[in-house]
Amino acid sequence: LRHRGLLMIIDRNKEDDKQSASSGRERETLTVHIVGGTKLSLLDLISEARSNFMERQRARTAVYFIDEYGSWTRVSSKPARPGSSVILGKAGQVEELLADCTRFLNSERWYAERGIPYRRGYLLHGPPGTGKTSLVAAVASELKLPIYVASLASPRLSDDNFAEALASAAPQCILLLEDVDAAFVRRSTSTDNASGVRAG
Repeated sequence: LRHRGLLMIIDRNKEDDKQSASSGRERETLTVHIVGGTKLSLLDLISEARSNFMERQRARTAVYFIDEYGSWTRVSSKPARPGSSVILGKAGQVEELLADCTRFLNSERWYAERGIPYRRGYLLHGPPGTGKTSLVAAVASELKLPIYVASLASPRLSDDNFAEALASAAPQCILLLEDVDAAFVRRSTSTDNASGVRAG
């Protein structure tokens, strides 16, 4: 391809990541050859590509899923969805939630000064198809935050992997925990198996 009049040849190579062979992940390498160019030509290409990518992503919401090794994988980006597209049982609920989220995002200093963990949680409940996922997508779009999804029902998700994943998520994001009730069932089962008795 040509960029600003310079001929560029790009090689794309995929191979198993030897540093984490047990994970089964692939390592992808891009090698750029610039005919008659300099390091500045390469930096200019990278800067322009990044700017174009960020511009396209402004109208989309990035979605990440946790894998069995505790790492986040970007699986998709959804078109921005306005809050007005979500209809809940009570009028004004979406607006109230967005207002509360906005107040929270603007209160980081208040939390820090009082030594309070800077996080906020909401419990969404209801039968499938009642708008829980749509509400999360709309809130993320309105606040321009990525969504990180973790299913607590996954048998491959350990406490250590989950803690590691939480530490590596974006500083400001929406963490969507699915099947929260499964965590209590698993904890109860683990306690029973470990002690052999049931507290009562």
